[in-house]
Amino acid sequence: MMRIFALGLALFLVAGSAPVRAAAPDVDAAQLLFESAKDKVLKIRVVLNATQSQAAVGSGFLVSGDGLVVTNFHVVSDFLERPAEYTVEYVRHDGRTGPLRLINVDVIHDLALLRIRGRDLPHFRLVSHMLEKGERGYSLGNPHDLGLTIVEGTYSGLITESLYEHIHFTGAINPGMSGGPAITRDGEVFGVNVSRLVEAELVSFLVPVKFVRELLAATRDESATPEALLRRARDQILGAQNATLSRLLAAPLPTAALGGYRVPASVGEFMRCWGRAEDEQTKLYRASTQICSLEDAIFVFENVRTGWIDFEHTLLESRKLGWMRFYKLYETRFATVANPPPGLEEDFTEFRCRTEFVHNDSLMLRAAICLRAYKRLPGLYDLWMRAATLDAYDHGLQTTLTLLGVSFDNGERFAQRYLEAISRMK
Repeated sequence: MMRIFALGLALFLVAGSAPVRAAAPDVDAAQLLFESAKDKVLKIRVVLNATQSQAAVGSGFLVSGDGLVVTNFHVVSDFLERPAEYTVEYVRHDGRTGPLRLINVDVIHDLALLRIRGRDLPHFRLVSHMLEKGERGYSLGNPHDLGLTIVEGTYSGLITESLYEHIHFTGAINPGMSGGPAITRDGEVFGVNVSRLVEAELVSFLVPVKFVRELLAATRDESATPEALLRRARDQILGAQNATLSRLLAAPLPTAALGGYRVPASVGEFMRCWGRAEDEQTKLYRASTQICSLEDAIFVFENVRTGWIDFEHTLLESRKLGWMRFYKLYETRFATVANPPPGLEEDFTEFRCRTEFVHNDSLMLRAAICLRAYKRLPGLYDLWMRAATLDAYDHGLQTTLTLLGVSFDNGERFAQRYLEAISRMK
Protein backbone atom coordinates (compact mmCIF):
# COMPACT_ATOMS: atom_id res chain seq x y z
CA MET A 1 0.00 0.00 0.00
CA MET A 2 2.89 2.41 0.85
CA ARG A 3 4.55 1.69 -2.52
CA ILE A 4 1.35 2.53 -4.38
CA PHE A 5 1.00 5.79 -2.41
CA ALA A 6 4.64 6.75 -3.09
CA LEU A 7 4.24 6.07 -6.80
CA GLY A 8 1.09 8.20 -6.93
CA LEU A 9 2.88 11.08 -5.07
CA ALA A 10 5.82 10.95 -7.50
CA LEU A 11 3.49 11.18 -10.48
CA PHE A 12 1.72 14.14 -8.88
CA LEU A 13 5.02 15.97 -8.28
CA VAL A 14 6.17 15.41 -11.87
CA ALA A 15 2.88 16.31 -13.52
CA GLY A 16 1.89 19.09 -11.17
CA SER A 17 -1.81 19.66 -11.07
CA ALA A 18 -2.47 18.14 -14.50
CA PRO A 19 -4.99 15.29 -14.19
CA VAL A 20 -3.67 11.77 -14.65
CA ARG A 21 -5.64 9.97 -17.38
CA ALA A 22 -6.92 6.57 -16.30
CA ALA A 23 -6.12 3.53 -18.44
CA ALA A 24 -8.77 2.85 -21.06
CA PRO A 25 -11.12 0.08 -20.01
CA ASP A 26 -10.58 -3.23 -21.79
CA VAL A 27 -13.93 -2.93 -23.53
CA ASP A 28 -12.16 -0.48 -25.87
CA ALA A 29 -9.96 -3.38 -27.02
CA ALA A 30 -13.06 -5.34 -28.03
CA GLN A 31 -14.44 -2.31 -29.87
CA LEU A 32 -11.20 -1.78 -31.77
CA LEU A 33 -10.93 -5.47 -32.66
CA PHE A 34 -14.53 -5.53 -33.82
CA GLU A 35 -13.94 -2.58 -36.15
CA SER A 36 -10.77 -4.08 -37.58
CA ALA A 37 -12.29 -7.56 -37.97
CA LYS A 38 -15.78 -6.88 -39.36
CA ASP A 39 -14.61 -6.88 -42.99
CA LYS A 40 -12.76 -10.19 -42.47
CA VAL A 41 -15.62 -12.19 -40.91
CA LEU A 42 -18.43 -13.59 -43.07
CA LYS A 43 -21.80 -15.12 -42.43
CA ILE A 44 -21.93 -18.52 -44.22
CA ARG A 45 -25.31 -19.62 -45.56
CA VAL A 46 -26.29 -22.95 -47.10
CA VAL A 47 -29.32 -22.34 -49.31
CA LEU A 48 -31.84 -24.90 -50.58
CA ASN A 49 -32.05 -24.29 -54.32
CA ALA A 50 -35.68 -25.34 -54.71
CA THR A 51 -37.04 -22.69 -52.34
CA GLN A 52 -34.08 -20.32 -51.98
CA SER A 53 -34.53 -20.70 -48.24
CA GLN A 54 -31.73 -20.91 -45.69
CA ALA A 55 -30.99 -24.48 -44.60
CA ALA A 56 -27.95 -23.80 -42.41
CA VAL A 57 -26.07 -20.78 -41.16
CA GLY A 58 -22.69 -20.30 -39.56
CA SER A 59 -19.65 -18.07 -39.69
CA GLY A 60 -16.35 -17.99 -41.53
CA PHE A 61 -13.30 -15.77 -41.94
CA LEU A 62 -10.84 -14.74 -44.62
CA VAL A 63 -7.27 -16.03 -44.32
CA SER A 64 -5.79 -14.72 -47.58
CA GLY A 65 -6.05 -11.66 -49.78
CA ASP A 66 -7.15 -13.76 -52.75
CA GLY A 67 -10.29 -15.08 -51.05
CA LEU A 68 -9.58 -18.23 -48.99
CA VAL A 69 -12.24 -18.64 -46.30
CA VAL A 70 -12.19 -21.00 -43.30
CA THR A 71 -15.32 -22.34 -41.57
CA ASN A 72 -16.48 -25.51 -39.80
CA PHE A 73 -17.15 -28.60 -41.86
CA HIS A 74 -20.51 -29.09 -40.18
CA VAL A 75 -21.65 -25.65 -41.37
CA VAL A 76 -21.40 -26.72 -45.05
CA SER A 77 -22.02 -30.48 -44.69
CA ASP A 78 -25.51 -30.27 -46.24
CA PHE A 79 -23.94 -29.09 -49.48
CA LEU A 80 -21.41 -31.94 -49.51
CA GLU A 81 -24.18 -34.45 -48.78
CA ARG A 82 -26.42 -33.18 -51.63
CA PRO A 83 -24.49 -30.78 -53.87
CA ALA A 84 -27.22 -30.71 -56.52
CA GLU A 85 -29.78 -29.45 -54.01
CA TYR A 86 -27.81 -26.78 -52.14
CA THR A 87 -25.51 -23.82 -52.77
CA VAL A 88 -23.19 -22.00 -50.38
CA GLU A 89 -22.98 -18.21 -50.15
CA TYR A 90 -21.50 -15.53 -47.91
CA VAL A 91 -23.02 -12.38 -46.43
CA ARG A 92 -20.77 -9.48 -45.41
CA HIS A 93 -21.53 -7.28 -42.41
CA ASP A 94 -22.81 -4.56 -44.77
CA GLY A 95 -25.26 -6.96 -46.47
CA ARG A 96 -23.30 -7.72 -49.64
CA THR A 97 -23.56 -11.36 -50.74
CA GLY A 98 -21.80 -13.69 -53.14
CA PRO A 99 -21.15 -17.37 -53.95
CA LEU A 100 -18.67 -19.59 -52.12
CA ARG A 101 -16.90 -22.59 -53.60
CA LEU A 102 -15.92 -25.51 -51.35
CA ILE A 103 -12.34 -26.57 -52.16
CA ASN A 104 -11.15 -28.74 -49.25
CA VAL A 105 -12.27 -30.39 -46.00
CA ASP A 106 -10.82 -31.73 -42.76
CA VAL A 107 -13.71 -33.71 -41.32
CA ILE A 108 -11.67 -34.98 -38.35
CA HIS A 109 -11.15 -31.44 -37.01
CA ASP A 110 -14.44 -30.05 -38.35
CA LEU A 111 -12.85 -27.63 -40.82
CA ALA A 112 -13.67 -26.61 -44.39
CA LEU A 113 -11.88 -24.32 -46.83
CA LEU A 114 -13.82 -22.21 -49.34
CA ARG A 115 -13.01 -19.53 -51.87
CA ILE A 116 -14.62 -16.26 -52.90
CA ARG A 117 -13.65 -14.03 -55.79
CA GLY A 118 -11.50 -11.04 -55.00
CA ARG A 119 -8.05 -9.53 -54.70
CA ASP A 120 -6.30 -7.69 -51.92
CA LEU A 121 -9.10 -8.61 -49.54
CA PRO A 122 -8.71 -7.79 -45.84
CA HIS A 123 -7.86 -11.00 -44.01
CA PHE A 124 -6.63 -12.39 -40.70
CA ARG A 125 -3.14 -13.52 -39.87
CA LEU A 126 -2.71 -16.80 -38.01
CA VAL A 127 -1.01 -16.61 -34.63
CA SER A 128 2.60 -17.73 -34.64
CA HIS A 129 2.94 -18.76 -31.00
CA MET A 130 1.11 -20.88 -28.46
CA LEU A 131 -0.99 -18.87 -26.01
CA GLU A 132 -0.56 -19.13 -22.25
CA LYS A 133 -3.41 -20.22 -20.03
CA GLY A 134 -5.40 -17.21 -18.89
CA GLU A 135 -4.59 -15.05 -21.92
CA ARG A 136 -7.54 -13.04 -23.12
CA GLY A 137 -9.12 -13.84 -26.47
CA TYR A 138 -12.10 -12.71 -28.52
CA SER A 139 -14.48 -14.89 -30.50
CA LEU A 140 -16.38 -13.47 -33.49
CA GLY A 141 -19.41 -14.83 -35.31
CA ASN A 142 -23.12 -14.57 -35.99
CA PRO A 143 -24.98 -16.05 -32.99
CA HIS A 144 -28.49 -17.23 -33.86
CA ASP A 145 -28.23 -15.28 -37.16
CA LEU A 146 -28.47 -11.98 -35.24
CA GLY A 147 -25.50 -10.25 -36.87
CA LEU A 148 -21.79 -10.04 -36.18
CA THR A 149 -20.89 -10.27 -32.49
CA ILE A 150 -17.66 -10.28 -30.50
CA VAL A 151 -17.39 -12.31 -27.27
CA GLU A 152 -14.58 -11.98 -24.74
CA GLY A 153 -13.07 -14.99 -22.97
CA THR A 154 -9.82 -16.62 -21.94
CA TYR A 155 -7.64 -19.34 -23.38
CA SER A 156 -7.79 -22.24 -20.92
CA GLY A 157 -5.50 -24.75 -22.61
CA LEU A 158 -6.02 -27.91 -24.63
CA ILE A 159 -8.64 -30.48 -23.66
CA THR A 160 -6.85 -33.72 -22.85
CA GLU A 161 -10.01 -35.79 -22.30
CA SER A 162 -10.74 -35.94 -26.02
CA LEU A 163 -9.48 -38.02 -28.91
CA TYR A 164 -9.86 -34.95 -31.14
CA GLU A 165 -7.80 -31.96 -29.98
CA HIS A 166 -9.70 -28.86 -28.84
CA ILE A 167 -9.05 -25.64 -26.93
CA HIS A 168 -11.19 -24.79 -23.90
CA PHE A 169 -12.39 -21.18 -24.25
CA THR A 170 -14.36 -19.43 -21.50
CA GLY A 171 -16.34 -17.15 -23.81
CA ALA A 172 -19.91 -18.16 -24.67
CA ILE A 173 -19.99 -19.52 -28.24
CA ASN A 174 -23.57 -19.83 -29.45
CA PRO A 175 -25.09 -21.59 -32.50
CA GLY A 176 -24.37 -19.52 -35.61
CA MET A 177 -20.87 -18.60 -34.38
CA SER A 178 -19.54 -21.97 -35.56
CA GLY A 179 -16.66 -21.46 -37.98
CA GLY A 180 -15.87 -17.93 -36.83
CA PRO A 181 -12.40 -16.92 -35.62
CA ALA A 182 -11.08 -16.62 -32.08
CA ILE A 183 -8.44 -13.90 -32.05
CA THR A 184 -5.81 -12.49 -29.73
CA ARG A 185 -5.55 -8.85 -28.62
CA ASP A 186 -3.29 -8.37 -31.64
CA GLY A 187 -6.05 -9.56 -33.95
CA GLU A 188 -4.40 -12.87 -34.91
CA VAL A 189 -6.42 -16.10 -35.13
CA PHE A 190 -5.56 -18.76 -32.55
CA GLY A 191 -8.64 -20.97 -32.92
CA VAL A 192 -11.87 -21.63 -34.79
CA ASN A 193 -15.23 -21.66 -33.01
CA VAL A 194 -16.86 -25.08 -32.93
CA SER A 195 -20.26 -25.98 -31.56
CA ARG A 196 -20.18 -28.99 -29.25
CA LEU A 197 -22.74 -31.17 -27.45
CA VAL A 198 -22.07 -29.41 -24.14
CA GLU A 199 -22.78 -25.91 -25.43
CA ALA A 200 -25.97 -25.77 -23.34
CA GLU A 201 -23.72 -25.88 -20.27
CA LEU A 202 -21.82 -22.77 -21.47
CA VAL A 203 -18.64 -24.73 -22.12
CA SER A 204 -17.08 -23.59 -25.38
CA PHE A 205 -14.40 -25.17 -27.53
CA LEU A 206 -12.13 -24.07 -30.38
CA VAL A 207 -10.29 -25.96 -33.08
CA PRO A 208 -6.56 -25.12 -32.67
CA VAL A 209 -5.20 -22.93 -35.47
CA LYS A 210 -2.48 -25.48 -36.30
CA PHE A 211 -5.12 -27.55 -38.09
CA VAL A 212 -6.04 -24.54 -40.23
CA ARG A 213 -2.39 -24.30 -41.25
CA GLU A 214 -2.34 -27.99 -42.13
CA LEU A 215 -5.50 -27.65 -44.22
CA LEU A 216 -4.05 -24.67 -46.09
CA ALA A 217 -0.79 -26.52 -46.72
CA ALA A 218 -2.68 -29.56 -48.03
CA THR A 219 -4.74 -27.51 -50.48
CA ARG A 220 -2.82 -27.46 -53.72
CA ASP A 221 -5.52 -28.51 -56.19
CA GLU A 222 -8.77 -26.53 -55.92
CA SER A 223 -10.61 -28.41 -58.67
CA ALA A 224 -11.93 -31.29 -56.52
CA THR A 225 -15.63 -32.01 -57.05
CA PRO A 226 -18.02 -32.51 -54.09
CA GLU A 227 -17.89 -36.25 -54.80
CA ALA A 228 -14.08 -36.19 -54.62
CA LEU A 229 -14.20 -34.19 -51.38
CA LEU A 230 -16.61 -36.73 -49.89
CA ARG A 231 -14.15 -39.51 -50.75
CA ARG A 232 -11.42 -37.41 -49.13
CA ALA A 233 -13.54 -37.14 -45.97
CA ARG A 234 -14.02 -40.93 -46.03
CA ASP A 235 -10.26 -41.45 -46.31
CA GLN A 236 -9.65 -39.06 -43.40
CA ILE A 237 -12.06 -40.99 -41.16
CA LEU A 238 -10.54 -44.34 -42.17
CA GLY A 239 -7.05 -43.01 -41.51
CA ALA A 240 -7.96 -41.63 -38.10
CA GLN A 241 -9.76 -44.75 -36.90
CA ASN A 242 -6.99 -47.00 -38.23
CA ALA A 243 -4.39 -45.01 -36.26
CA THR A 244 -6.51 -45.08 -33.10
CA LEU A 245 -7.46 -48.77 -33.22
CA SER A 246 -3.97 -49.88 -34.24
CA ARG A 247 -2.65 -48.16 -31.12
CA LEU A 248 -5.35 -49.73 -28.94
CA LEU A 249 -4.81 -53.19 -30.42
CA ALA A 250 -1.04 -53.09 -29.92
CA ALA A 251 -1.53 -54.37 -26.36
CA PRO A 252 -4.23 -56.23 -24.40
CA LEU A 253 -7.16 -54.03 -23.48
CA PRO A 254 -7.07 -52.68 -19.90
CA THR A 255 -9.66 -54.23 -17.61
CA ALA A 256 -11.50 -53.41 -14.40
CA ALA A 257 -13.31 -55.51 -11.81
CA LEU A 258 -17.09 -55.85 -11.90
CA GLY A 259 -18.41 -58.34 -9.39
CA GLY A 260 -16.49 -61.55 -9.93
CA TYR A 261 -15.49 -60.62 -13.50
CA ARG A 262 -12.91 -58.51 -15.25
CA VAL A 263 -14.26 -56.40 -18.10
CA PRO A 264 -12.78 -54.00 -20.71
CA ALA A 265 -12.19 -50.57 -19.16
CA SER A 266 -11.16 -47.11 -20.31
CA VAL A 267 -8.51 -47.29 -23.04
CA GLY A 268 -7.19 -43.77 -22.44
CA GLU A 269 -7.84 -40.38 -20.87
CA PHE A 270 -10.08 -39.55 -23.84
CA MET A 271 -12.57 -42.16 -22.61
CA ARG A 272 -14.79 -41.52 -19.59
CA CYS A 273 -16.35 -44.21 -17.38
CA TRP A 274 -19.21 -44.02 -14.92
CA GLY A 275 -21.55 -46.42 -13.14
CA ARG A 276 -25.09 -46.88 -11.93
CA ALA A 277 -26.97 -49.49 -9.94
CA GLU A 278 -30.50 -50.90 -9.71
CA ASP A 279 -30.38 -51.97 -6.11
CA GLU A 280 -33.87 -51.50 -4.65
CA GLN A 281 -34.39 -53.85 -1.73
CA THR A 282 -37.86 -54.77 -3.00
CA LYS A 283 -36.44 -56.18 -6.24
CA LEU A 284 -35.66 -59.85 -6.53
CA TYR A 285 -32.40 -59.11 -8.32
CA ARG A 286 -29.61 -56.51 -8.44
CA ALA A 287 -28.13 -54.90 -11.57
CA SER A 288 -24.82 -53.00 -11.55
CA THR A 289 -23.79 -51.20 -14.75
CA GLN A 290 -20.51 -49.65 -15.89
CA ILE A 291 -20.29 -47.51 -19.05
CA CYS A 292 -17.17 -46.21 -20.82
CA SER A 293 -17.37 -43.99 -23.90
CA LEU A 294 -15.57 -41.29 -25.85
CA GLU A 295 -16.33 -37.68 -25.01
CA ASP A 296 -17.16 -36.70 -28.59
CA ALA A 297 -17.58 -38.02 -32.13
CA ILE A 298 -16.89 -36.91 -35.69
CA PHE A 299 -19.70 -35.01 -37.40
CA VAL A 300 -20.30 -36.14 -40.99
CA PHE A 301 -23.94 -35.33 -41.76
CA GLU A 302 -26.92 -34.23 -39.71
CA ASN A 303 -27.88 -37.84 -38.94
CA VAL A 304 -24.41 -39.39 -39.14
CA ARG A 305 -21.85 -39.25 -36.33
CA THR A 306 -18.85 -41.53 -36.44
CA GLY A 307 -15.51 -42.21 -34.75
CA TRP A 308 -17.26 -43.40 -31.60
CA ILE A 309 -16.34 -46.15 -29.10
CA ASP A 310 -18.63 -47.27 -26.27
CA PHE A 311 -18.50 -50.12 -23.72
CA GLU A 312 -21.41 -51.04 -21.46
CA HIS A 313 -21.27 -53.85 -18.87
CA THR A 314 -24.10 -54.99 -16.59
CA LEU A 315 -23.73 -57.51 -13.77
CA LEU A 316 -27.03 -59.21 -12.93
CA GLU A 317 -27.31 -61.01 -9.56
CA SER A 318 -30.28 -62.96 -8.24
CA ARG A 319 -31.52 -62.24 -4.75
CA LYS A 320 -34.57 -64.47 -4.46
CA LEU A 321 -35.17 -65.65 -8.00
CA GLY A 322 -34.96 -69.32 -8.72
CA TRP A 323 -32.75 -70.41 -11.61
CA MET A 324 -35.67 -70.60 -14.07
CA ARG A 325 -36.92 -67.09 -13.36
CA PHE A 326 -33.38 -65.70 -13.35
CA TYR A 327 -32.71 -67.33 -16.71
CA LYS A 328 -35.89 -65.75 -18.11
CA LEU A 329 -34.85 -62.33 -16.80
CA TYR A 330 -31.32 -62.83 -18.14
CA GLU A 331 -32.57 -63.82 -21.60
CA THR A 332 -35.10 -60.96 -21.77
CA ARG A 333 -32.53 -58.30 -20.85
CA PHE A 334 -30.05 -59.71 -23.33
CA ALA A 335 -32.61 -59.31 -26.12
CA THR A 336 -34.21 -55.98 -25.20
CA VAL A 337 -32.11 -53.76 -22.94
CA ALA A 338 -29.66 -52.63 -25.62
CA ASN A 339 -30.34 -52.13 -29.32
CA PRO A 340 -28.08 -51.33 -32.27
CA PRO A 341 -27.62 -47.58 -32.92
CA PRO A 342 -30.32 -46.03 -35.12
CA GLY A 343 -29.70 -44.77 -38.65
CA LEU A 344 -31.54 -43.69 -41.78
CA GLU A 345 -31.90 -45.99 -44.77
CA GLU A 346 -30.32 -43.38 -47.03
CA ASP A 347 -27.16 -43.39 -44.91
CA PHE A 348 -26.67 -47.05 -43.91
CA THR A 349 -27.41 -50.59 -44.96
CA GLU A 350 -29.35 -52.75 -42.52
CA PHE A 351 -27.41 -54.42 -39.72
CA ARG A 352 -26.45 -57.99 -40.55
CA CYS A 353 -25.90 -60.14 -37.47
CA ARG A 354 -24.53 -63.50 -36.52
CA THR A 355 -24.71 -65.27 -33.17
CA GLU A 356 -22.05 -67.63 -31.89
CA PHE A 357 -20.76 -69.21 -28.71
CA VAL A 358 -17.29 -68.12 -27.60
CA HIS A 359 -15.03 -70.06 -25.24
CA ASN A 360 -12.79 -67.65 -23.36
CA ASP A 361 -10.47 -69.00 -20.69
CA SER A 362 -12.86 -70.79 -18.29
CA LEU A 363 -15.88 -68.80 -19.52
CA MET A 364 -18.44 -69.49 -22.18
CA LEU A 365 -20.16 -66.47 -23.75
CA ARG A 366 -23.00 -66.08 -26.18
CA ALA A 367 -22.21 -63.23 -28.60
CA ALA A 368 -24.33 -61.49 -31.23
CA ILE A 369 -22.15 -59.46 -33.63
CA CYS A 370 -23.80 -57.01 -36.05
CA LEU A 371 -22.33 -54.90 -38.87
CA ARG A 372 -23.72 -52.28 -41.24
CA ALA A 373 -22.06 -50.34 -44.05
CA TYR A 374 -22.08 -46.60 -44.82
CA LYS A 375 -23.68 -45.98 -48.21
CA ARG A 376 -22.00 -42.65 -48.96
CA LEU A 377 -18.67 -43.58 -47.34
CA PRO A 378 -17.74 -47.03 -48.72
CA GLY A 379 -15.26 -48.92 -46.60
CA LEU A 380 -16.69 -47.62 -43.31
CA TYR A 381 -18.78 -49.81 -41.01
CA ASP A 382 -20.57 -49.63 -37.68
CA LEU A 383 -20.12 -52.63 -35.40
CA TRP A 384 -22.46 -53.50 -32.53
CA MET A 385 -21.89 -56.54 -30.34
CA ARG A 386 -23.86 -57.94 -27.42
CA ALA A 387 -22.41 -60.75 -25.31
CA ALA A 388 -23.40 -62.61 -22.14
CA THR A 389 -21.55 -65.04 -19.85
CA LEU A 390 -23.07 -68.51 -19.39
CA ASP A 391 -21.15 -69.76 -16.37
CA ALA A 392 -23.65 -69.55 -13.46
CA TYR A 393 -27.35 -70.00 -12.70
CA ASP A 394 -27.82 -67.06 -10.28
CA HIS A 395 -25.61 -64.29 -11.77
CA GLY A 396 -24.06 -63.26 -15.04
CA LEU A 397 -22.39 -60.50 -17.02
CA GLN A 398 -23.90 -58.88 -20.11
CA THR A 399 -21.83 -56.49 -22.18
CA THR A 400 -22.28 -54.29 -25.27
CA LEU A 401 -19.61 -52.89 -27.61
CA THR A 402 -20.37 -50.10 -30.09
CA LEU A 403 -17.83 -49.01 -32.72
CA LEU A 404 -18.91 -46.34 -35.20
CA GLY A 405 -16.91 -45.69 -38.37
CA VAL A 406 -14.33 -48.48 -38.58
CA SER A 407 -12.95 -50.69 -41.34
CA PHE A 408 -14.32 -54.22 -41.50
CA ASP A 409 -11.01 -55.78 -40.43
CA ASN A 410 -10.42 -53.39 -37.54
CA GLY A 411 -13.96 -53.88 -36.29
CA GLU A 412 -13.63 -57.66 -36.26
CA ARG A 413 -10.20 -57.52 -34.62
CA PHE A 414 -11.35 -55.14 -31.89
CA ALA A 415 -14.47 -57.22 -31.17
CA GLN A 416 -12.29 -60.33 -30.75
CA ARG A 417 -9.87 -58.51 -28.47
CA TYR A 418 -12.84 -57.17 -26.46
CA LEU A 419 -14.21 -60.67 -25.87
CA GLU A 420 -10.75 -61.96 -24.93
CA ALA A 421 -10.54 -59.27 -22.20
CA ILE A 422 -13.59 -60.65 -20.36
CA SER A 423 -12.63 -63.15 -17.68
CA ARG A 424 -13.60 -64.49 -14.30
CA MET A 425 -11.54 -63.10 -11.43
CA LYS A 426 -9.24 -65.63 -9.82
